[in-house]
Amino acid sequence: MHTKKNPYFAENVSRLNLQISFSGYAQTDSTWYQPPMPFPYSRLYYVTEGSGLLSSDTESVVLEPGYVYLAPSGSLCGFSCEKSVSKLFFHIRITMPNGCDLFSNSKTFARIPFPVSRIEALSDWYFSNDTVKHAMAKGVIWETVAAFAANQSLSVSRQVQYSQNIRNSIRYISENLHANLTVENVAENVFCSSKTLTNSFRQELGITVGQYIENLIMQEAQWKLLDTNLTVGQISRELGFCDQYYFSRRFRKLFNISPTDYRNCNAKL
Repeated sequence: MHTKKNPYFAENVSRLNLQISFSGYAQTDSTWYQPPMPFPYSRLYYVTEGSGLLSSDTESVVLEPGYVYLAPSGSLCGFSCEKSVSKLFFHIRITMPNGCDLFSNSKTFARIPFPVSRIEALSDWYFSNDTVKHAMAKGVIWETVAAFAANQSLSVSRQVQYSQNIRNSIRYISENLHANLTVENVAENVFCSSKTLTNSFRQELGITVGQYIENLIMQEAQWKLLDTNLTVGQISRELGFCDQYYFSRRFRKLFNISPTDYRNCNAKL
């Protein structure tokens, strides 16, 4: 017997993680409004009726029935509605083996046809209390994510093979994420030199170790601001900042908005 294997498939698939932070079926009116701002998750809108608008600093896209829309985590996202729009929605985070979100480098909105009848079936599965139907709904969401990832207009990382140093470093950083974590700390714990690790990150991920840590910390800060009731001070301490004012300055520098304003102006649909 001859067996042919892909040595990276099992590890890659096992470390692809879909997290749904917020979801539901919404019928919104003219009060549905949010100016463009960054979010740590991507939004999927399966539209069944009405009309709305997604907007960023560079584009606007009309929401129409019979389509599913992606507002990727890498883009600014705003939305509005003149009359009403109805949609099944999911706020999702797709973590890749490199620890980053699948759509973190995508800057444009996208849509693909999705019949209203199929959205209604997905909605029925979503609102059921049947584990199998929930699994079926998750399968459709994964199918949708894959279809968008295959869209050539979106920038996504498709690399699946990383060196042992990178894989060990990603795992260590994820388990020890902290504002004071340095390239020297990481290198020491994965048993290689700082120079070797720095070069590996530049070659395989395109960024420095420091940038990678900073990106994960600020992404985690966004999640905590939107999905927990922790104060800004508590969040800054959990992430290892010396005080909340320094954390707030770092946050504002990256997102052009303070942590408090970011939390206050967030709308969850």
